[in-house]
Amino acid sequence: MILKIVAPVIFIAFIAIMIGITIVARKEEIRNATNQEQHRNRAGAMLNGVQLDRARNMNARNSLTTSIDMDVLPKYTPKTFSFKDLSHFPIISWSKVSTHENDPYSEDIVCKICHAQISSGVPIRSIPCSHVFHVSCLDNYLMNNSVQCPTCDLDLYLSMIGALESNNNVGL
Repeated sequence: MILKIVAPVIFIAFIAIMIGITIVARKEEIRNATNQEQHRNRAGAMLNGVQLDRARNMNARNSLTTSIDMDVLPKYTPKTFSFKDLSHFPIISWSKVSTHENDPYSEDIVCKICHAQISSGVPIRSIPCSHVFHVSCLDNYLMNNSVQCPTCDLDLYLSMIGALESNNNVGL
C-alpha cells in the first residue's frame, strides 16, 4: 500500500527533477547561443583596423574577453605589377610643352611620388592618364603598392589589359 503511494510520488519527483535539469540545460544553450551571436557581431565590427588594435589590447588586459584569432583573419595584399608588366608602358624622354617665358605650363613638372622636379630630357614612363613620374619612382610604386595611378587612381592594369585586347583584335 505504501509502495503504491510512494512510487508515484518518487516518479513525479523524478520527472520534476528531469524537467528542472532540462530547463537549466536549455537556459545554458540559449546563453551560449547569445554569446556566440555577440562574438560574431563583435568579429564583424572588429574587421576595422582600429577596432582590431583595441581588441588586441583589451584581450591582453582581460582574459575573460572572447577574441578573434588574429592569425586566422585573411591578409590583404594589394594587386601590383610585375617587372614584365611594366614593359607595356614605354619609357620616353620628358620634354616641356612650351618654352615661352610667360607660359604658366613651361615650368618643370613635379613627380607626385618623390616630390622632385622632372626637368626636360629626363626619362619618364608613359602611362594612359598622361601623369608624369620618374621611371624609378613609378616602377617602385606599381610593383610594391598598387596598380592605380598615384595621382588620379586610374586602374593601369585594366588599361594595359584593354590595350592588349585591342591590339589582338586589330587583325580580325
